[in-house]
Amino acid sequence: MKPLYQDPELLGVEDEFLGGQGVFDVYSRAAADLPLFYRAPGMQILSDVLGGPVLDALKGRTSPAAAIKAGLDAYRQQVKR
Repeated sequence: MKPLYQDPELLGVEDEFLGGQGVFDVYSRAAADLPLFYRAPGMQILSDVLGGPVLDALKGRTSPAAAIKAGLDAYRQQVKR
């Protein structure tokens, strides 16, 4: 994402609550020193589909193992599309 933080459109975004400070100025400077981070394309889908089942497990409506299985089943259905 380093090139993204050099995009003139993003660098032009200002935060009205911080007196017009550039929102991405800090990120663009930090990105130069940050290590590369790779993220699987389906990671957001996995995160989304695990939310409900994990919440059910936390509330005691299902077991942790059943929650993980339900989340993975939902993930597999989503990535097939």
